[in-house]
Amino acid sequence: MARASSESASFFAVPPAARLRWLVYLRWVALAGVAVGLGIAHLAQFPWVAPRPIALTLAVGILYNLAFLWRVRRLTHASGERGMPGVLDREHELQALADVGALTLLLLASGGVHNPICMFYGFHVVLGGMLGYRRGAMLAAVMGSAGIGLLVLAERSGLLLSPPLLSPPLGLMACAPLAPTLSPAHLALRALRGGEHEQGRALRNYDLL
Repeated sequence: MARASSESASFFAVPPAARLRWLVYLRWVALAGVAVGLGIAHLAQFPWVAPRPIALTLAVGILYNLAFLWRVRRLTHASGERGMPGVLDREHELQALADVGALTLLLLASGGVHNPICMFYGFHVVLGGMLGYRRGAMLAAVMGSAGIGLLVLAERSGLLLSPPLLSPPLGLMACAPLAPTLSPAHLALRALRGGEHEQGRALRNYDLL
């Protein structure tokens, strides 16, 4: 138990700027996944996918991530890896809002709440907790719940950007849970690697002393 808590603490001891740069990397992976999915939807001519809003979301996401990377570098240059108190923590919260909002917009243009990609709301809660602690997890949970509510309301009001996905294809039903399942595994392994690295450094410092 003590070892586990030590490893968790070690992961959260990673400088905030480093965690933000890691978020930039994760977002590139997510944008690549959206691009591949959009290509498949175009080739298969899925009627429940609106390509233009998704393509626009993808373009905005690329520009946003580039701007975010520049901002992280500027903040790091100005205040160091640890950052000024509260500044980089607020960045974590803003990024949680941006990512959950982007997921909601993507679902508005790809069938709504019936799309199995909705499972990614749970992934963002885990990510919010790892990047922004308890407050980050709560913020992502509240935003995710609001996003789901918006999707339901949009479907009932006929305001979806695409026709609702009432019967998801079997391939999508099979593949969609894989990413929310494998992504937390990647996060957990990263946390363990971070804990082992910090623990090894502490032991080396102890031996030196």
